[in-house]
Amino acid sequence: KKLCAHSSWLRRWVVEGRLHQKEHQENTHDLKNLLKEPLVEKSFYRHYAILKILFLGNIATLVALFSGHIFWPWWFFPIAHGFYCLWSYSSIEKSFSKSQSFADRMQALKPIFDLLEEKSSENDFLDLLDKTRQFAPAEKIRKLAKTASFLSVEAHFLVHALIHICMPWSFYFSDRLEKLRQIMKDQFPDCLDELYQLEVISSLVFMTTYQTNSWPIPEQDLSLKFEDLYHPLIPREEVKANTFSHKGEKVHLITGSNMSGKSTFLRTLGLNHRLMHMGAPVFAKSYTAHPFQLITCLRVSDSLSDGFSYFYAEVTRLKEVLDSVQSQSGMLYLVDEIFKGTNNVERLQGSQALLEVLAQSSAIGFVTTHDLELAQMADRSEKMRNLHFRDDVLEGKMHFPYQIYEGPCPTTNALKIMKEAGLPV
Repeated sequence: KKLCAHSSWLRRWVVEGRLHQKEHQENTHDLKNLLKEPLVEKSFYRHYAILKILFLGNIATLVALFSGHIFWPWWFFPIAHGFYCLWSYSSIEKSFSKSQSFADRMQALKPIFDLLEEKSSENDFLDLLDKTRQFAPAEKIRKLAKTASFLSVEAHFLVHALIHICMPWSFYFSDRLEKLRQIMKDQFPDCLDELYQLEVISSLVFMTTYQTNSWPIPEQDLSLKFEDLYHPLIPREEVKANTFSHKGEKVHLITGSNMSGKSTFLRTLGLNHRLMHMGAPVFAKSYTAHPFQLITCLRVSDSLSDGFSYFYAEVTRLKEVLDSVQSQSGMLYLVDEIFKGTNNVERLQGSQALLEVLAQSSAIGFVTTHDLELAQMADRSEKMRNLHFRDDVLEGKMHFPYQIYEGPCPTTNALKIMKEAGLPV
């Protein structure tokens, strides 16, 4: 909600990121792995220490020459320095190519972090960009690119050779790059994580502009109430919204005809409840609920590779639902077509037993079924409530209102559907 006031800036930031991503096709996960790899070999620091001593000898020789106190052999240190640079070059041989690649890839992120650093001190961004504000990654990237540019002398053989007779140029800048890498290795991934988080939140901010501006209201008590709840992926001119108010029951048994909207209702509820968990707006006129932990048994499928039948996969998933409901408080479960993978006698017995256990739990949930016999359980238990979706026949054709009603479903349509499809009924 706070960031909605910055939607114009967020849009600019996202566009900037997309432009650079399109140009560089950068994978930030690869950059995290690249940060873990040293730019120099293990022997580098030993060679660098010796070169420092030889470099001091070069300085002493230069001072002696300019002061007129020429000592013999004055050429020892420059030659020794040059030869040792050449002999130990293998310890930094890869640092030039590695650092150039590293710096170029990091450079693609600099404009994005420049914008983040501008905002990091504002009140609405303090918590979101704490690491970015402290570490200043854009400045580190700039230093990285500048330091790597000094190694470009390696592209010119004569210049490279002359410089290394006098001083350990490549060793010095390789050392600075390695120190920068070590600093960035520990803190830059945290800045990337903040970038990821802001990118996700910005997409939710844009929902308020292009999709919905209805904010959910979380409640402490185990309640659930919504008005005109709908699924965002159904075209607006076709979607039917539903209204519901929880009255204290634990199990809401939804019966109904085929294609009447039972499964879509569960998906609509699950999707919007998850959006509430994310702090996002919901697709409803109003949505008031306890922040239930959500667990579902929807779209279960068999597995040829694992040797699981549909029924076994369903039983396994329902066991997970039951275990979660019994071990945790504040759960919301959604079960679509309970035990539809087995025969009607055992399905009815298994469903009755499971629903009785669920009704004794602290969780609330919604279970769809075609077994109208299960609806009789609500007559014997105040913890169960019957709801239904139905179909109507208008001018000889089926019509679906896609609205949820109280009570068990009074109609069936399986034979009608078979007949319309041309099957012998």
